[in-house]
Amino acid sequence: MKKKIPIIILILIVIAIDIYCLTARGEEIKEGWIVCQPDSCVNIRSKPKKSSEAFGELELCDKIYTDGKVVNGYLHCVDLPAETTEGWVSKVYVVYDEPHKPKYQLRNIIVEQGKVAARRTIGGKVRRWLHSGDMIYVYAITKEWCVTSEGFVMTEFIDNGGCYDENFYDDSPAMTWEDD
Repeated sequence: MKKKIPIIILILIVIAIDIYCLTARGEEIKEGWIVCQPDSCVNIRSKPKKSSEAFGELELCDKIYTDGKVVNGYLHCVDLPAETTEGWVSKVYVVYDEPHKPKYQLRNIIVEQGKVAARRTIGGKVRRWLHSGDMIYVYAITKEWCVTSEGFVMTEFIDNGGCYDENFYDDSPAMTWEDD
């Protein structure tokens, strides 16, 4: 019995030190979700740069965990669903409010006057301009952004009532646009 007590105390001390170190560094693990084209993926990289090895892929609405560290525009992720559990993903494809896939994918653009930007990434370069009444396919919705057939569009400009066409529900066109 005497030998078990010191081992238990030692284990508790190690756990306490580990918790203290994590807290002292200010690391807080946050949930995030991947937003990308539905027919595409986001690479998990070994280092925070585009030229580093990609050893895994994440798809639309995949959940990730991050410690919040950002280097060169890449977000450090932990507990990844890959052989290597740590890696880096481009932060432009990560949101912190859980996206959902809409029941009705075909939606209207609503803007009182002017036009709405469809962007290559969240907050990225404009891909094309949309006008009120334009019909687009919506693949995922977050509080601020929608992943659509035309690119990333701010949620506030998408008709949230939806327009449903059963002929296109399961076979809506995939986004095929390429970066210039």
